Amino acid sequence: MKAVDDSGNPTKALLSSPQRNATGVEHEELLAKYRKLKAIASRQEEEIKNIRVLLDHTTESFCLLDSNYTVISFNQTHNKVMEDGVGMTLQAGANYLDYVLPSEQDHFRSLFEQALAGETVTGLKKIDVGPGQSVQFEYTFTPVLDEDSNETRVSFRARDITAEEMSKQSLADEVKWTDLILDITDVGICVTDVQGNFVKINKTYCDIYGYTEDELVGQHFTKVVEPQLRKTFIELYNQNLEVSETCEHGELKGLRKDGSLIEIKAAGRAFKFDDGNTFKITTVADVTATKETENLVLESEEKFRKIFEDGPLAMAIVDLDGRYQTVNSKMCELVGYSEEELLQYGIADITHPEDLQKDQYESERVFRGEIPLFQLEKRFIRKDGVIVHGKLTATVIRDDEGSPIYGLGMIEDITEQKITSQKLQESEQWFKAIFDNSRDGILIEEEEKIIFVNDALVRLYGYESADELLGQHLSTIQADESNEKLLGYGKQRKEGEEVPDLYEARGRRSDGSIFDVEVSASLFQINNSKYIISIERDITDRKSTEERLIESQEWLQTAFNASRDGVLVEKDEKIFFVNNALVQLFGYDSQDQLIGNTLEMLTTQDFGKKAMEFGRRRLLGENVPAFYEFIGRKKDGSTFDLEISVSVFKTKDETFIISSLRDVTERKTAERSLTEKNEELSKINSELDSFVYSTSHDLRAPLVSILGLINLVKVETKEAERSLYYELMEKSIKKLDSFVKDIIDYSRNSRLDNQIDEIEFDLLLQECFEELQYIKGAADISKQTKVREKVGFHTDRNRLKMILSNIISNAIRYSDPDKKEQYLKINISSDRSEAKIVITDNGIGIDKEYLPKIFEMFYRASETNVGSGLGLYIVKEGVNKLNGTIKAKSTLGKGTTFEIRIPNLSR
Repeated sequence: MKAVDDSGNPTKALLSSPQRNATGVEHEELLAKYRKLKAIASRQEEEIKNIRVLLDHTTESFCLLDSNYTVISFNQTHNKVMEDGVGMTLQAGANYLDYVLPSEQDHFRSLFEQALAGETVTGLKKIDVGPGQSVQFEYTFTPVLDEDSNETRVSFRARDITAEEMSKQSLADEVKWTDLILDITDVGICVTDVQGNFVKINKTYCDIYGYTEDELVGQHFTKVVEPQLRKTFIELYNQNLEVSETCEHGELKGLRKDGSLIEIKAAGRAFKFDDGNTFKITTVADVTATKETENLVLESEEKFRKIFEDGPLAMAIVDLDGRYQTVNSKMCELVGYSEEELLQYGIADITHPEDLQKDQYESERVFRGEIPLFQLEKRFIRKDGVIVHGKLTATVIRDDEGSPIYGLGMIEDITEQKITSQKLQESEQWFKAIFDNSRDGILIEEEEKIIFVNDALVRLYGYESADELLGQHLSTIQADESNEKLLGYGKQRKEGEEVPDLYEARGRRSDGSIFDVEVSASLFQINNSKYIISIERDITDRKSTEERLIESQEWLQTAFNASRDGVLVEKDEKIFFVNNALVQLFGYDSQDQLIGNTLEMLTTQDFGKKAMEFGRRRLLGENVPAFYEFIGRKKDGSTFDLEISVSVFKTKDETFIISSLRDVTERKTAERSLTEKNEELSKINSELDSFVYSTSHDLRAPLVSILGLINLVKVETKEAERSLYYELMEKSIKKLDSFVKDIIDYSRNSRLDNQIDEIEFDLLLQECFEELQYIKGAADISKQTKVREKVGFHTDRNRLKMILSNIISNAIRYSDPDKKEQYLKINISSDRSEAKIVITDNGIGIDKEYLPKIFEMFYRASETNVGSGLGLYIVKEGVNKLNGTIKAKSTLGKGTTFEIRIPNLSR
């Protein structure tokens, strides 16, 4: 009789069988085995459930496919990858190829077939996600044998390794920096293994002992130890390997390669790494000179006092609060205060506000011992309010225990250098302007080929553009009778022979006509290439004029009148001669209106007296400026900026003062514009400093939080606690993602120009709402929009969307959940001139104390605001880019209204 109960379960029937119950003992054994099997099955089900949870919450994506690409199973991470990548939700039983991009299908099939054949395939895939941005994945196709069906399936696993690759690169960079730091430090450093053999040595260590790195690496450390002490040092070395603390070896004798002994001071520490290897790092300083220096301490102190009191630099000693304790006379002279006055002040009192933060930051680093000293250029405010520039070198004076007691600063007055540097920049700009706008033709040639011409030379030779000349042989623009001579000059000049720098030649225009040209040529070399630069001028008219001058004896008058600058000749403090350029410069009709009058008629009263006084002193042989600026006065009474160059001309019987005058009104205007731009640049630099500081803090904070939570997850066994930690990780990642988005918006807004599009406001708002619908609380807010468009409205669509998204997301994040009805109202009206956008919410509102600052970079109204502090700053900058305006009104506890006006940029 077969043992089966009414339910058809043979196991239950067997356990309840009368025959089996006959013994009793066997029944109990079977019952115990049944319970054990049931417990095992229950644990297996729980383990399978836990594995499924782990798979769904891991950062790696998993998917199991059969041989026909049919989806058998997958985790949530893989499904999210598919939703983000192709916008489709993965379904069990679907063909996986339907989710693969057409361009990737052949590659996917190839890898899949290799896995079906029993080969595990791994590789990397880089995907571009934006300009200059990419994501890297590590993928694995693994064959999986189903023992029940004996069918081979394929497990497809992918992992985002972008952060890992960046970390590897960062680690490589850190190693390079570490090697660089080891090589530039002034302390000798060596690493030795447990046997005492050199493993790594920095440059300073090699320099101290006179060896190269190759001569020491692999050698025993006793190679540089005094022979009599080698045995003792080996015993000490082995003892130090067992100690994890730094061991001070004191002052010892070292043995150099040349056999000489030197005084050294050494310290070492053993390090045992996770792989079990032990190394010792030893630092060595050559104190031979120090020993000699100790004998000169008293003399040095006296020298320091003398340098402090009588040295060429301004010097000051300050206490830990930055208040002056001792100053020398040069310091008083630099800032215009007496010693008694300065001792009542601190560093902050005479430092320019814009330089104070950097000064304080570097000072704190020195006092903390992070750096021995620092140098920076800073501005001081003199007692009379004048700004002076100084190059500060600062260090700290410490007591015997190493604690800071005073700060020492030495300041070099670089005000004149700054002025000179600024003038040099201006000179460079003038040179470029002269080069670009020169009336003379400028040509650069290499190997008798034309490689550069300016517009004046193109016009000189009658061509339409520079492209017609570039690459042509020099003979193209030279008459046959001059060609041999000029090419010969070029060869001789490149061979270092002496040839004329200024000569006349015959040029050939594009139409074949021949004309006289004056050439000024010089050789210059860049790297190994030699070039000849020529300045060419059409002298056809001049040649003709010279001929007429020889005949008429009126050469001086013609030369003066040909000058582009105004020329004035003064005799006995009266105007003796003026050229036409000067007549035109001052707005007169003829030379006769000026000749015979004093210089005062051409300038203001004060400048006229100054010019007369300069003239008298110049005639007496005194040293007065030959080049200066003054204010000119035209015939109509208007004034303008002039630049004057003056020289004395003496004949046998008479003395004349010749002045060349030039209108520099445009240059002075440019100088003032440059000053304004420099001030604007200072503001931008200040914002950049704030941006870098806040960005580094806000980027690192979520990462530190995530790392901490990961450590907690590793040791936590309770699933509920682990789930909580995962939620906190997700929150930190979302915060980081939001901050990165703000940075991207800030970067795009500051870099990109406006791209004008026609705006469909309803569609634009719909996109904003859809992208923000998953923000916490978004579904609880009633969204009311009203759009009135009279004509088509045009502006930069992406920038406008960024503005709307930031304001809408703020309204959602700072909504008031205690209010029964939460709303967001958007009212848009546009016409030919502008669009008016009014966004109103009934959220928590903004305190009137904080309202004026909400558009500042990284400003947060309170610690409860978890945003980046960039959102409304980006909104303000975006509105400015669109030439619009934005205003905000808010009442704490009631809500906020933003009013934006943007001009219609229709084509």
